[in-house]
Amino acid sequence: MAKQFPIKRVGGFLGACALFLLVVPSGCDSGTARVTGTVRFKGMPLTSGSVKFIGVDGQSKSTAIAENGAYQIDNPPLGTVTITVKTHPRVPKGLTNTREDGSKDQHEGVPDKYGIPDQSGLTFTVRKGSQTYNIDLDP
Repeated sequence: MAKQFPIKRVGGFLGACALFLLVVPSGCDSGTARVTGTVRFKGMPLTSGSVKFIGVDGQSKSTAIAENGAYQIDNPPLGTVTITVKTHPRVPKGLTNTREDGSKDQHEGVPDKYGIPDQSGLTFTVRKGSQTYNIDLDP
């Protein structure tokens, strides 16, 4: 004769399985984001430096600025972030800072305030997924 399981036991097992299936997929969604854009100073792409996104909880992500002014930050903090931009020559002092096309790195003259979180005045709201935010710096 086949053994019968009490309905209460089977229902509990099925309920636990259903709960597991609901919880596991939501735990796998990390809510990742990617922000790309161009940093400009006086309307021209900034050729060197770094961009940092700082969340309200203090967590941050940073990246280098490419020679064409582009930046990309993967997995920045979600929500409103403060942005800082620090500039420096692409090539250390003492070596040439002339690019292949003959022009110089555009980093001089950018106000120091852009590198200080409570003075930069730069903010952005990061959402899940990919988005673009161009950063225009004034002298």
